[in-house]
Amino acid sequence: DPRRRETYDRIGERGMKWMEDPLSIDPQELAHNFATSSILDRSKIFAIFLAIYIAVFLLPILICLMADGTFGGAKWVAVLTPLWLWDVFILFYHVRVIMMGPIKRPETIPEEEWVDPLPMRKRVSALVRFVFLVLFQVLLALRMDGFIAFPWWAVFIPLYFWEMMALKKKISVAMINIVTHAELELAIGKNFAACDAAEKEDIQRRFILVPAKSGPVYDAACRIKAEAKMDVVRILARVVFTVLLVLNLELGKEWSWWIVFVPIFAMVVCIIGSAFHNWVQVQAEAAKRDPSLFDQNADV
Repeated sequence: DPRRRETYDRIGERGMKWMEDPLSIDPQELAHNFATSSILDRSKIFAIFLAIYIAVFLLPILICLMADGTFGGAKWVAVLTPLWLWDVFILFYHVRVIMMGPIKRPETIPEEEWVDPLPMRKRVSALVRFVFLVLFQVLLALRMDGFIAFPWWAVFIPLYFWEMMALKKKISVAMINIVTHAELELAIGKNFAACDAAEKEDIQRRFILVPAKSGPVYDAACRIKAEAKMDVVRILARVVFTVLLVLNLELGKEWSWWIVFVPIFAMVVCIIGSAFHNWVQVQAEAAKRDPSLFDQNADV
């Protein structure tokens, strides 16, 4: 595989193993490397983890303090400063990805087999979706501070667009077909290498190519579809929840909050049920490969 070869040349055998199987990382080896590293390197690692923890927990702490009235007459626009800084960083990333242009074809991959993994259409779509999210955050903060008098349904419109764009993408992945190369050629009527760039991009949206209908690659493709289906459930639950939330705010909070949060409770039940189903499947597969693992009569 020329792509795996290129990755191997860049990060080496150990890095390749960690990418393909993160659980293979030995915690004792990591602890030993950390203990034997220089003070400067350990300080950098500590600073990175500290910054991550601060970025994750600072915003919800500020929101809780503001909701409890600890900040007195402070404005939400000021309290959400960490969120604005994070948005600027993400916005810069999206713009930078668009400005870097098409990804060049590696020399190890033939031109007829090369497909840009990040086409410009996807980059622009990701930027537009993120702009909708930022616009919702700004409108919400201004509405809560009283700077604007928009109705709540108007404030949540950008959030609905943000969710709908994600829903469209996840539905397409959930409905994608998993096929072998022979099945793909039969479906499109010609060899994949004979397709032009537009046709290859369309094939990537409609199919997942696997070498066979069994094995780790096929299992990974099935997991992608299953995760996309669960994402569809999560998005629909969030959309219904926000609709009920907006209606309750517009009606003066006449409904019980238990009713408003019913979609969230249903989503949690679906997530737990899916996780249990996956656990049962993994257990059944492990028992099929090695029955002695689940044989209660086996010697301990």
